[in-house]
Amino acid sequence: MIKLKVENLSVSYGAINAVRGVSFEVNEGEIVALIGANGAGKTTILRTITGLERAKGGSIFFEGKEIIRQKAYITAQKGIAHVPEGRRIFTELSVYDNLMMAAQRRKEGVKESLENVYDIFPRLKERRTQPAGTLSGGEQQMLAVGRALMTTSSLVLLDEPSMGLAPIVVNEIFAVIRRINEQGRTVLLVEQNAQMALATAHRAYVLETGKVTKSGDAKKLLADPSIKEAYLGC
Repeated sequence: MIKLKVENLSVSYGAINAVRGVSFEVNEGEIVALIGANGAGKTTILRTITGLERAKGGSIFFEGKEIIRQKAYITAQKGIAHVPEGRRIFTELSVYDNLMMAAQRRKEGVKESLENVYDIFPRLKERRTQPAGTLSGGEQQMLAVGRALMTTSSLVLLDEPSMGLAPIVVNEIFAVIRRINEQGRTVLLVEQNAQMALATAHRAYVLETGKVTKSGDAKKLLADPSIKEAYLGC
């Protein structure tokens, strides 16, 4: 089943065409990566899927239904969770309160979801009473992902989850991405760390100046000489 389908998507900021005719699919149960340099349009695509940006043209289908003109809160209610670049946690609230805010629309399963988050991120349980702003960068990223897991979403959009993190924490975050996928969530991953993204994803799309230039099996792209030269420093 196709979970998410983007067709001929175009997004502009004034005279700047940030995304130009992009098409891709995410099948249920997959991790799909969008890789590319800064300014390639990756974040804009995620923001347009969730309704935070307005598309100039094209279509976006989630579970077979068009969502391109829906407001962000409606998209979230339909089952898409967005972990934005920069985390966007509530720094003055406790870790626990941040997590519970994400679950406020749920009518059941909150306790089980909280236990699952604490199982995946033991450090969040240890720091559950601390203000979120006192956490390290890696812990704040864990909290941002944990909030997505507190929702009933079946599709998680992750925007640059490794940005600014130490290598050991990056490895931990990507292990978590694989784990939440194994738990049944589909993942669309935007990531500048092409090595980790391609090693983690099932399939991937390469974006350059707002257009898809390559796509296919992530492991094959990881071995592609042109990808190695452009993104892996080889």
